Amino acid sequence: MADVSTPLQCCPPLGQEPLSAADAEKIAALFKALSDPVRLRLLMHLAERRSAEVAVHELADVGVSQATVSHHLKRLRCAGLIESRREGRLVYCRLSEGVRSALGQILHRRSQVGVQQAGARRGGRLQPRTMAAEALRCRAGGTGRTGY
Repeated sequence: MADVSTPLQCCPPLGQEPLSAADAEKIAALFKALSDPVRLRLLMHLAERRSAEVAVHELADVGVSQATVSHHLKRLRCAGLIESRREGRLVYCRLSEGVRSALGQILHRRSQVGVQQAGARRGGRLQPRTMAAEALRCRAGGTGRTGY
């Protein structure tokens, strides 16, 4: 039988204090901005560029119109994920402070999850028992214990 007295670290605790209503609104707005695949591709495009700034017209190669790019950039700007400046007729965008490292952490976590899930798949489907175990571990604050 497994020893449950020693906590397992599957994921770090999210915080020690409850989330305030104001913080919940800010975080929800951030997740909403990140929930669109085009916006994620735009962020990744900005993150992959070595130069600090990218002209908006260079971002049109994500497969949507220039007007759609501008719309999504506005959403990202309002969420505080990017900053922009105008120089004559050109607009330049860059990632806000800390966004590149946060994206790197998210992508690193995604690659870890992909490896774990690949080992738990049978016939191309993730096994329900594995999904439930992962959910319980994270719900228990990353301790591996299933109690609340």
